[in-house]
Amino acid sequence: MRYRINYRKIASAIYISHLDIQRAFQRAFHRAKLPLEYTMGYNPHEKMSYSPPLPLFVSSDDEYLDLDLAGDEPAKEIYDRLSPQMPKGLILNGVTKLLPTEKPLSKTFKWADYEFTLEVDDPAGAALETKGYYEDPEKPLATTKRTKTNKEALVDIRPLTCEFDARESDGRLIISSFLNMSNESLLNPLTFLKALQENIPALKESETVKIHKIKAYR
Repeated sequence: MRYRINYRKIASAIYISHLDIQRAFQRAFHRAKLPLEYTMGYNPHEKMSYSPPLPLFVSSDDEYLDLDLAGDEPAKEIYDRLSPQMPKGLILNGVTKLLPTEKPLSKTFKWADYEFTLEVDDPAGAALETKGYYEDPEKPLATTKRTKTNKEALVDIRPLTCEFDARESDGRLIISSFLNMSNESLLNPLTFLKALQENIPALKESETVKIHKIKAYR
């Protein structure tokens, strides 16, 4: 039976890499004594898959992994057994039993809602300039982005974003935007922020305080 685990990565875990998170979950599964299913062959491993990995320094309220178990346990029982075994910084939101027709994670989510908190000299003025720049389709929003062939190329990231906003809050600049998270057109939030800082004069000397993923959308 396949289960979908929804979890959040809080601020204390932003320095943990995706590989370390995978290992942390594997240890948690074994401590919870879950009946894991394994692949066949000479090097069997747990049948699990993750949503696109978060980069370092990014927190999130809405991350996912799919897990195959040998059995048909109630989702609540899986949650109750796994939740106490989670490492510091990773917190379960819930566990759902999946139907056989459910799409894999790589084809489920298309957009992610991110919020960026920046330190700038004039946050109110920077918010106006940033929003005005983004809303002008004639203004470039290009930066170098690593391609699937592991080469860097200059790309326009504007088509990979939507629902953009910039505002001042408590003396800081808050930028929010939906970023594409599909496998074919994944936009790294660090690449998005880099493009803004390279193209918008008010952001060139900005300092990043926080990058947070609020929610993933189908």
